[in-house]
Amino acid sequence: MRNETTTNSVGSDFLDTPAGRYAVRVGKRECSRGPAEPVLFVHGWLDNLESFSPLLDALNSEGAPGHWLAMDLPGHGLSCRRPERTVYHFIDGVADILSIADHMGWNRFHLVGHSMGAALSLLLAAALPERVASVAAIDALGPVVAPESEFAERLRRHLVFRMQDRPHSRFFASPVEAIQRRAEVSGLPPLLIADMVQRNLQETEHGWCWRTDSRLRWPTPNRLTEGQARAALRAVVCPVLVFRAEKSLPRITGDIDARLDVLSRARLVRVPGGHHCHMEHPGLVARELISWWEQADFAPCA
Repeated sequence: MRNETTTNSVGSDFLDTPAGRYAVRVGKRECSRGPAEPVLFVHGWLDNLESFSPLLDALNSEGAPGHWLAMDLPGHGLSCRRPERTVYHFIDGVADILSIADHMGWNRFHLVGHSMGAALSLLLAAALPERVASVAAIDALGPVVAPESEFAERLRRHLVFRMQDRPHSRFFASPVEAIQRRAEVSGLPPLLIADMVQRNLQETEHGWCWRTDSRLRWPTPNRLTEGQARAALRAVVCPVLVFRAEKSLPRITGDIDARLDVLSRARLVRVPGGHHCHMEHPGLVARELISWWEQADFAPCA
C-alpha cells in the first residue's frame, strides 16, 4: 500500500500506511507553549478522535502544542477495519500507534491517551522507551487485566459469541436518536458528544447505524494478567502524568490507585467529572497538561 496522505471533504486526513488506512487530524504551527517534539492523541474504546476536540480547542487557545496528531484507531471513526473474521486484539493497537508515528517520521514523540488509549500509550512507552518522550494518561493506568485462571472460560465465551449469527447493527431513525442513546449510557450531555457520535455513524437504506466495527464488542479472548501489566509499567522510564477523574469508573480508579507506585516518574492530578473528564473539563485538563509539559524533564534516560 502506498505511503501517502489524502484529505476527505469534512477535513479529516487519511494516512495510507503498510498497516492500513488511518483517519487522523493534524495540526502544526509555531509552538509558544508545550513540548518541542510532536504530540499524538489516542482515544478510548468505542470513541474516536473527536473525543479530543474540546481538549485540543483548549490547548490551542493556550498556544500549545506546536505539532500534534489525533487518530482514529482501526474499527473506530473513519479508520480502516481489521480483515474479515479476525479479532480486535487490544495489544495490536500499540503497533497502530507506532505505524502512525513512523508514517509521520517521528523518531521521538509525546502521547496523550484516554482510557484504552492511555493503556496502549503506556505499553508502547514500555516496549520502545527511546521513542516515547512522555505519556499523559487520562483516567486509566495500564490495561484492563484478568487472572490467568479465567483464560479457558474467557476463550469459551469468545468462541461461542463469535460463531453465533448476530444482527449486523442497530439502526436509528436519525443521528439525534443515536446521540441521545449514547448520552443516556455515558451520562454526558448530548451536545458535548454530538461530533464524536456522528463520526461513528453512517447512513444506510435502513436508517443510521454504527460505523464502528461490531467486532470491537466481541468478548475478549484473552487479557494480560496484573503481573504482566505491572511489569510493563516498571519498564516505563519517561515522565507520566496521570489524570484521575473524581467520578471515574470504579474498576479503572482501582487500577490507578494500585499501580501508581510502580511508575518511576509519575505525577497524579485529580480532576472533576467522570471518565470523559477531558471532554467535560477541557480547560482544566489543558492547563495541567501544559504546566507539566513546561516543567517535566523529558531528556532521554541513560
